[in-house]
Amino acid sequence: MAVTATFTDTFDTQIDTAKWTVRAGTYAWDAGRARLTTTYPSYSYIASAGIYDFTNSYVFVKMTVGAAGAGSREQQLAVLRPDLDNGAYLFVTGNPAVLTMRRREGGTNFQNSILYDPVAHAWIRMRMSGGQFHYDASPDGITWTNLGFSQTTALSMTTSTIGFLSGQYNNEGSTVFTYFDNLNVAPVVGGRPKVYTAGSWQKKPAKVWTGSAWVEKPVKVYTGSAWKTLT
Repeated sequence: MAVTATFTDTFDTQIDTAKWTVRAGTYAWDAGRARLTTTYPSYSYIASAGIYDFTNSYVFVKMTVGAAGAGSREQQLAVLRPDLDNGAYLFVTGNPAVLTMRRREGGTNFQNSILYDPVAHAWIRMRMSGGQFHYDASPDGITWTNLGFSQTTALSMTTSTIGFLSGQYNNEGSTVFTYFDNLNVAPVVGGRPKVYTAGSWQKKPAKVWTGSAWVEKPVKVYTGSAWKTLT
């Protein structure tokens, strides 16, 4: 069986129905990202159509939270057993917003939360190694920081699904979107051509002259249906 790290999706064109199953609510493709709708009282939830082995593997994604810190809104990455009620979770909720690392085992939650930083925690990752769940975050999808909370588990995660979720457990009075992008795909560092400096090729930012200063210029590529900024 393939491991979770081999399941990839950049959502560059449309959501691939061969890869994803809608389990609840609504989702859409939005300019190179998967968009889940948060409307009370229903949750939106899509899960991998295939089954993967999470043992000694990982899963990561760029998750953009809508209206972070708005009460009961919840945005989540999950790796779940077939019962869909036990596994590993990373999710953002609350006001002020917190990032929660959860292990659900035997119907019981074991978890810890830290204040959510939309920059430092723009990318989130879960790993399983040596019978433990590990939780990491990154501002760029390249340099990762462990969140300081590991969970020893007795769960067998050899048959798992990967899921994205967005919802409200209380009525927030508005609809909010949560975006997911680059599942298990490290970003291309955009706007950084290489120059030969001090004996090696080094990445340097692309800049334009505004008339008074050099300003870094983001680089975009056309995916075939939308322009997507490389990050």
